[in-house]
Amino acid sequence: MKAMHGAVLAALAGGLVGSAQAQHILMTELNSDTIYKYNPTTNVMTPLFTYADPDVRLAGITRGPSGAFYVANGPLPIQDPSTATIFRIQGLLGGAPVSSVFAKDDPLQNPIGLVYHPASHNLLAVNNPPEGEMSQAAFDGILGYHLGSGAMTQVFTQPSKNDPPPAYRQGARIIVDPSGAGDFIATSLNGGAHDAGGGDMAKGSTLWRFNVDGSLNSSASLLVDLSFVTASPITFVRGVTAGPSGELYITDGGTETLYRIDLDGAGNYAGIAPVTSIAAGSGMLDVIYHPGSNKLFFSTSLSDELYSVNLDGSGLSLVASNFEARNFFLVPAPGSLALIGLGVLATLRRRR
Repeated sequence: MKAMHGAVLAALAGGLVGSAQAQHILMTELNSDTIYKYNPTTNVMTPLFTYADPDVRLAGITRGPSGAFYVANGPLPIQDPSTATIFRIQGLLGGAPVSSVFAKDDPLQNPIGLVYHPASHNLLAVNNPPEGEMSQAAFDGILGYHLGSGAMTQVFTQPSKNDPPPAYRQGARIIVDPSGAGDFIATSLNGGAHDAGGGDMAKGSTLWRFNVDGSLNSSASLLVDLSFVTASPITFVRGVTAGPSGELYITDGGTETLYRIDLDGAGNYAGIAPVTSIAAGSGMLDVIYHPGSNKLFFSTSLSDELYSVNLDGSGLSLVASNFEARNFFLVPAPGSLALIGLGVLATLRRRR
């Protein structure tokens, strides 16, 4: 029985390696409000679904346990009442996608990052409205939406502006914590000890670790204040992704630099190093690690470009221009999951 178990695990491992190599990247593109599928192996970009609506402004994308995808939409300027939504898309990868509104109305005002929380069966949404442009009360923080009932919960509320730094200010992206020390890691544009005056670019960015239980009770702890960890303050961090060894990669639109952040065995901050930099005024935006190519892919919001780069910073390459990818999500290539199943089945048959 142990030999069979080992053979099945070996078949699964082989299938998963093949699956990782064949993973595609989903992207939400702002200029066309289109969801694209990108194959890094063939360098082919395929449009999957377009919202032909000038009021749509796509952001985060993630997948729920049933296979449906969820996409954040935060139109600007924010209306009163809010017209922000979270779309649910069935069949996005099947060739006949159908989009419907899953969540809407205040306090959902500018959803950006999305992630699924299995313990509560909720979709978590980082909400970051530009308060100075709103007539209604703003909600800065993280909202939860139950995937079954649609019930909304305010999971985490940004602290008062009177709180001293470091503090969570203007969240952007959220990912599963690769260290296991918490549930999630979230970026915060501001909140650091560095403050050179007005404007987002003049304040230090921070990274936060969140724990969220099955009842959506949450706690936040500072992972690192990025104000003074490098020679130049890091002031506009939006993107974050986990690398192959549990390290983090972040994009900073202030220094226009992609950084690597190392964590120790307990998941604590252990150091930072630049990976690559691009031209000033590019607006470095979001980033994702692609296991198959062992590369990082990152986007810009001002020069509207998509790049790839090796983990050591070599091989910087322009992938697409006139293209603003606001968020990324990895999916297996068609047929890769089926290949895993066939491999396991074949192994079991040989053992009979």
